[in-house]
Amino acid sequence: MIRQLNLPAGIIYIGPENARDTKKIIVNFTDAIDPTQEISFIRPFRHFLAERGNSIFLIPASQLERIKQRYDQKPIDDALDEAFKGVEIDLVILSRYTGPHWQELLRFAQKRSVPIAVHLDDNLLEVPAELKIDTYYEPSRKAALLGTLRESDLVIASTAPLASQLSGYEHRKIVYGDIYCSVMDQDFYPPTAQNENIRIGYMAGYSHKHDLEYVAEEIAAVLREYKNAYLEVSGFDFSVATSPFPADRIKFRTGTYGTYNGFRRNLPKLGWDIGLAPLRPIKYNKCKANTKWVEYCCSGIAVLAAHDAPYSAIPSDCVAFSDRANWQDNLANLMENPTLRFEMTAAAMTYLRKKFSLEAHAEQIKKIFSSVGVDLRG
Repeated sequence: MIRQLNLPAGIIYIGPENARDTKKIIVNFTDAIDPTQEISFIRPFRHFLAERGNSIFLIPASQLERIKQRYDQKPIDDALDEAFKGVEIDLVILSRYTGPHWQELLRFAQKRSVPIAVHLDDNLLEVPAELKIDTYYEPSRKAALLGTLRESDLVIASTAPLASQLSGYEHRKIVYGDIYCSVMDQDFYPPTAQNENIRIGYMAGYSHKHDLEYVAEEIAAVLREYKNAYLEVSGFDFSVATSPFPADRIKFRTGTYGTYNGFRRNLPKLGWDIGLAPLRPIKYNKCKANTKWVEYCCSGIAVLAAHDAPYSAIPSDCVAFSDRANWQDNLANLMENPTLRFEMTAAAMTYLRKKFSLEAHAEQIKKIFSSVGVDLRG
């Protein structure tokens, strides 16, 4: 299909072999094809919506210049018009898009009288300095976020708290759903077989390093007390903050799994008994989704999480909660009770299948899109 439309190979298309065979076509522009796109759009379309006749194109910012080159260096909106000639597009999404072509992408939709949605799963307008992510402090990227929020027909937020935070900026309409990270049968793995050593794990990108630092002393105290306890950090090197930890019982993984699906397949292989989900109590974290808990539980890993949003809404039999002052005691309790860990993981899997199914996620997407007059098929 991409070849038929003369689009670069770096674009992802999910749908029938020929997009002209469908009546509902979504075009999603994003800074990068990252886990956000996998979780929010690729998985629901690939495993549910596409087989019902709906299509989606995911176009990362890196491919926009290549499209422009293919069409004689025309402006991006004109080049896209040429690329999609003969294809009736129903919705244009800008998902975490902060690039320089935001006005041209809006024009591309406006010329076709197509509704425009902005999709965000973080408050990129208020990224805390301690995360050391300078990208979103660039004036051009902030202008792109403010401009697209203002001009779009719909803002899709990943959570209710994020919708509340974004509502303070100029916009037309904001919606959110209850599901961000959904599950399907092949996501579930049995708990790791019990042995005398207890493996505690934390997985995240570098921007979450400050959350682990928040409870590092409490975790280190547990490792010092329990000689059979080991900590593994996956996703970044935590060595700069390892002074409280016994050096022989902490391990780091860079977390390069190729794709999000590769990450999901690899997580159960780590053999973790307990997964950590701490969060600093800051405004930026309040709008996070419960993705880490979902991924841990599907992998057969019991979870100790901050007793705060987004985890506080999870049923208490599906997760162990802790305030900062009690991290040491609550982690030790979870370590000492393998039956509790097993029952907690089993309850979480049952709850996920019931409340966070891929089918329910797809229905949520359909409902959100219908709010701007785009009724997906099936």
